[in-house]
Amino acid sequence: MNYTKYINGLWQEFRNSIDKAFKDNSHMSGDAAWNTNALRDYTTEGWHDDLAKLLNAETANERQHRNGRPAEVSPLISSETAAKMILMQKAADGADRDEMPPASHFLVYRKTAVETEVIGWIARKYLPASWRAAVRTMDYVKLVNRRVS
Repeated sequence: MNYTKYINGLWQEFRNSIDKAFKDNSHMSGDAAWNTNALRDYTTEGWHDDLAKLLNAETANERQHRNGRPAEVSPLISSETAAKMILMQKAADGADRDEMPPASHFLVYRKTAVETEVIGWIARKYLPASWRAAVRTMDYVKLVNRRVS
């Protein structure tokens, strides 16, 4: 299986879901409008591409995590692809929550992880169960810690 191609396809679905959540709800008012407007900079049409910034930050975290690994460890996916997988799994976690993740998560977990979890919660109606299941079937340890003889 081409894991990179598969993960990139899921990433594109994620981006499309964020775009759709923003477009479909941009007419809302009250708290719903506040949450939807928070997605603006994460859309492909936003003023900034904050999702790309999140991905860059998580990719840097992944590169740092990989430093010092034994030579016999040969990941099946790049640092960027692993970062996409990590972020999508956090978005799936957020999409499954009944309430927005608590602010205290920012004190405990990496900012990129919590930020993506919040994005998943806001866009939850646009992240189908099939996408969430596909994201959850990916095994980070298997893909990143492959040992070669």
